[in-house]
Amino acid sequence: MEKRTTRTRGCPIVEVEWWDAATDSRWKDGYDVDPGHCAATGYLATQTKKKLVLVTTFGESGQTCARFVIPKDWVSKMRRVGTSRWVEWRGGRPRKRE
Repeated sequence: MEKRTTRTRGCPIVEVEWWDAATDSRWKDGYDVDPGHCAATGYLATQTKKKLVLVTTFGESGQTCARFVIPKDWVSKMRRVGTSRWVEWRGGRPRKRE
């Protein structure tokens, strides 16, 4: 079988927590709505002073899917996660490579 690779190199896996905008369309007294606190994990594909972009899927051709753009001002925490070690996968539970 031909070995295929994707282009995830250089993109660390991160977990991001942020405060998100919220809407509420229910009838109620008052007008106060709390923002949502969210979390996501993905490849940190790019970041600028204003935003970061998480990607969950890379294709063989370098295309990406499931991109998530988060304004940096909304981010409350970000940490690097994951491991550089691959595990063998033959169905069932993953086993560590020897």
